[in-house]
Amino acid sequence: RLPPKGLIKRRSTDVLAVENRYVRPAVEYIRDHLSESFGVERLTQILPFSRRCLEVNFRDTLGCTPHQYICRVRVAKARELLVLHPKKKLLDVAAECGFPSPKLFGIVFRRLTGVKPGAYRKQQLQNVQHPTPDA
Repeated sequence: RLPPKGLIKRRSTDVLAVENRYVRPAVEYIRDHLSESFGVERLTQILPFSRRCLEVNFRDTLGCTPHQYICRVRVAKARELLVLHPKKKLLDVAAECGFPSPKLFGIVFRRLTGVKPGAYRKQQLQNVQHPTPDA
């Protein structure tokens, strides 16, 4: 038997159902522009809502701030890239996920996952090569 390589997310299935009229356009923008380096300021420039309005509605709807959500989505994308493209340089992964620098990528990634990006990749690739037997 070969171990599964994992699920591959397709754009059509990568949808977060958000009912909140303030949060939905922000979430869509974040997902559509993930590879660009931007922050909450850009959301307030392109959406007709104040930063405070976004903050309150994000907390009520998603349990986090817009900044935290952006970081989570970027790190989720990075985790996917690190495993699916094991030869891709960390610098390229950082850029593809919208991090303005590799240093910031490492800091945010470690804060959210508990490990550095390179160590995460190594762990995940070892898990694929040496899966634990079913009990």
